[in-house]
Amino acid sequence: MLLAVGPLGGWIADAAEAAGAARERVVRCADNAQAVERLCAELAPGDAVLLKGSRSMHLEDVVRIVEQR
Repeated sequence: MLLAVGPLGGWIADAAEAAGAARERVVRCADNAQAVERLCAELAPGDAVLLKGSRSMHLEDVVRIVEQR
């Protein structure tokens, strides 16, 4: 699953779909809060998550909240 956050993340989602990624596996989130909710709903024990973003996205907050849940 690709979880793209924010307006610039939408460009990544568009490119992934154009490259052949299944639309149902490409998820667009408006902000980190929405990303946390989706991750918590999707993650299962043993899953791995790769986060990529600029420091201004504060993705470390997403990690912290998901780990706490």
